Amino acid sequence: MQFDKRAWLDRAKRMFAGFDRPLGLIVFLLLCVGIVTLYSASLDMPGRVEDQLRNIMLTYARPKGHIGKIVGSVNPLIPKPGTAYQWLPMEDPAVTDRKIKRLRSLMAGIDNVYFNIKSERHSYYQALLSLGDRRVSKAIEVAERNGQNWRAAVEETGVDAHSFIFRDRSADPMLPWDIIDGGMKASFFRNEFEKSTRAEWTLPPKRAQENARLLPML
Repeated sequence: MQFDKRAWLDRAKRMFAGFDRPLGLIVFLLLCVGIVTLYSASLDMPGRVEDQLRNIMLTYARPKGHIGKIVGSVNPLIPKPGTAYQWLPMEDPAVTDRKIKRLRSLMAGIDNVYFNIKSERHSYYQALLSLGDRRVSKAIEVAERNGQNWRAAVEETGVDAHSFIFRDRSADPMLPWDIIDGGMKASFFRNEFEKSTRAEWTLPPKRAQENARLLPML
């Protein structure tokens, strides 16, 4: 996905410059690994951005006598029903693990920069709940009884978690959650997915005008 680094860093300058007293500021950056359009070469981008963001923070924080922290929150992408990514499989854990290791190496040795990385095991079972159908209900019942040991629940019930989590649904004529009318048509979500690969926004005219006015101030 495209990322307007210059605009983002400019807004970061406005944010850091806007504080008029010493403070410990934590800036959260959400990085979602596992997106089909996030190529391996793009993984170098967060390291460069966070390094530049740290320099901006130090420029404004040092005169005020207090240095903050930059915290990157890294989460494997979990496709969700009723979203533009509902047809996608979760990325192969081995590929996600390589990306996370790459991010760790990029961040190593940068002071005041930290990473919170969500558990891949937790994400795996969250994806099962997100992408499963009625057959997953057996595992849910067992997990409720055994203290939420999802691994044991899946093994006991014989639920094929991999088939739910790692299967591409782009050719499926119907999805398990299509019985729920959320007010959005599948054609809208497919169109939104295509736009996301081009970093295009979908906003009604009034909202687009408000964002154009407000975003430069953030």
